[in-house]
Amino acid sequence: MKDLGYYSHAVTGTFGPITERAVRDFQRNNRIGVDGLVGPQTTARSLTVRSEQGKAQVRAQARRQRHLMPFFAKAHKDKQ
Repeated sequence: MKDLGYYSHAVTGTFGPITERAVRDFQRNNRIGVDGLVGPQTTARSLTVRSEQGKAQVRAQARRQRHLMPFFAKAHKDKQ
């Protein structure tokens, strides 16, 4: 939940009321059954969200690199 932005407290290793609230918020925002437990639906959706976030980061990095390529090419050419 912390990696997904639903939990901002220190990680203690205990599934307490703050963790349960984070899980419930995640479930509600992802339109899956809200029970505060990390069952199969919650686990699967969290993996999907992480994958989507990773893909978005890769796409953003690729866009930045494409944007900077002309500058790097010119700098390389100027060195030769």
